[in-house]
Amino acid sequence: MTKPSRRKQILSFSIFIILLAQINLDIFASNFRVSMGILLLPILIFLYQKIAVMPIILVAGTGVYLSRVLIHSLQYGFALHTLADFFPELIFYYVYGCLFYLYFRKKEYKLPHDHCYIALFFMDYFGNLSELICRLRLDAFTPSLQINILLVALVRTVILWAVITGLSQYKFLLISAEHAHRYQRLILLISKLNSEIIWMQKNAVLIED
Repeated sequence: MTKPSRRKQILSFSIFIILLAQINLDIFASNFRVSMGILLLPILIFLYQKIAVMPIILVAGTGVYLSRVLIHSLQYGFALHTLADFFPELIFYYVYGCLFYLYFRKKEYKLPHDHCYIALFFMDYFGNLSELICRLRLDAFTPSLQINILLVALVRTVILWAVITGLSQYKFLLISAEHAHRYQRLILLISKLNSEIIWMQKNAVLIED
């Protein structure tokens, strides 16, 4: 992949993650937002296999952070503490991204269908835990918050499993349709060759006669 196309891929994928991150819920902790943006990273691995994971995480995480600050400032006015309030979300993206990169680099950037969802669950959990520790320090380890971030990780992993399973089935159907089309063309070619052979045989008989 050339440098311009690689940069274009990083920018376009990062923008998709930033936009999807705007679908979020602010729950059980101040400014702790649960979004669907991070789910796009495993889906991109499934669709494109090897992608520039760390550059995408750096650009997307920074973009999500700046978008949070911008939207909050437009709604309530800008204050210096706003920069600090949303900074822990940047930690979530960086921690998740590093774990994601280390895991899938060993898997050659392929999304297997067996134990990868367990790994993705723990990536989500440790990313959320890192963000909560930045926000609440030791209070992040209260049983209620731990249960909540475990549930968040579970729900996002189940959604991810459902999306990738659906894409797998769709991809299988496309491959099956393509194979059927190839077989159809092969059969037509064979029948055409057979008709040509029969015609040649008839001509040979006529010539002999």
